[in-house]
Amino acid sequence: MPIEQVGELDCAFDRIVCTGVLHHLPDPAAGLRALRSVLEPNGAMNLMVYAAYGRAGIYMLQEYCRRVGIGYSDNEIQELIDSLRALPYHHPLARLLSEAPDFQNKDALADALLNPQDRSYTVAAAF
Repeated sequence: MPIEQVGELDCAFDRIVCTGVLHHLPDPAAGLRALRSVLEPNGAMNLMVYAAYGRAGIYMLQEYCRRVGIGYSDNEIQELIDSLRALPYHHPLARLLSEAPDFQNKDALADALLNPQDRSYTVAAAF
C-alpha cells in the first residue's frame, strides 16, 4: 500500500524504519506525517533520505540518462550498464560506480538513475 495510507492498517508501531522511500514520494512531508500518525508515543523512527551533496554524481548520471533518452527496457538498461563499465578507471564517477550498492544489479541501477521522482535534502533545508 502507499505509505501515505499506512493509517489504514489500524495499528501502531514502536519502531519504524523507512529507508529509500520518502525522497521518492510526490509529497515527502505527507509520507512522514502518515508514519508519525502510526508511531507509538514513545516510539522511534529511523529515516534515510538522499543527501544533496552525496548524490552529485548520481544526479550527473540521471541527467545523462534523460538527455540520451534511456528508458526502462532490459535492453536499454543493459546498454547503460555497458556504457558505465566502459568509463576509464580515472573517470570522476568510476569510484562511485564500483562502490555504490545501487550499481551492483540492474533493478537497483534503474531505480537510482531512472526513477522519475527523486528529491535530496540538506540539513539546512530540512529545518
